[in-house]
Amino acid sequence: MNEVSQIKSAASFLLVFFTFQTLASGAPLDFPQAEVAAAPSFLPFHVSPYAGRIEKVFSAKKSGKTPFVFLIQDAHDSLDAQENVRKLLRELVEENGVDLVCFEGGMKALRKDFYHFTDDASVNLKILDRLFAQGLISGVERYAIEAPERVRFQGVEEKKSYFENLRLARKIFSEEEETTQVLETLDPIFAQLAGRLVTNPIKKIRDDKKRFEAGHLSLSRYAKTLARSAMRKQWIA
Repeated sequence: MNEVSQIKSAASFLLVFFTFQTLASGAPLDFPQAEVAAAPSFLPFHVSPYAGRIEKVFSAKKSGKTPFVFLIQDAHDSLDAQENVRKLLRELVEENGVDLVCFEGGMKALRKDFYHFTDDASVNLKILDRLFAQGLISGVERYAIEAPERVRFQGVEEKKSYFENLRLARKIFSEEEETTQVLETLDPIFAQLAGRLVTNPIKKIRDDKKRFEAGHLSLSRYAKTLARSAMRKQWIA
């Protein structure tokens, strides 16, 4: 891989990575937006290209009537992403006839009565919107409250596997301090190697990442820097 390819690949990866990771507390990003893709014309449903992007379409091997299955991938802690999930579900249900929504993080059918805090409908909606804005309920949950009664919301987690994954996650987080110490020990070694092997533009990307992680560079400015690095025409092979 030549220098141009290294720079473009590194910048593009970091831009995508930091755009779609946990950004709930960040301000709206102001950098060039990627082109969105509408649903292919041969598919019998409509999805707004500004609520989501269709990445792949798979056809059933067997002929005959087979249901459409939509897999929605999102950034869990991003309010914007959860609002887009809510919009997508509304379109799929109300404009395309979807009547079953399966969601992760649950093992049984979603109970709407759990979200009924008061008999005053307007107050209840305000409470839900506040919980949604704080990231305490998801886009799926927020839409479930307003969805038609015909729509079922079903958790798809397998209990044993779910709690085993939760146990492993907690174990990993409990050892975060030890892991950080090991990485800090290795950091000078990596920096010495990078000084001899990495080109200056990639060094800048690395340095900007460190400044962002240390809180010396805002999310917006960091994203703009990555966008400029990824989209410079003179780097396109």
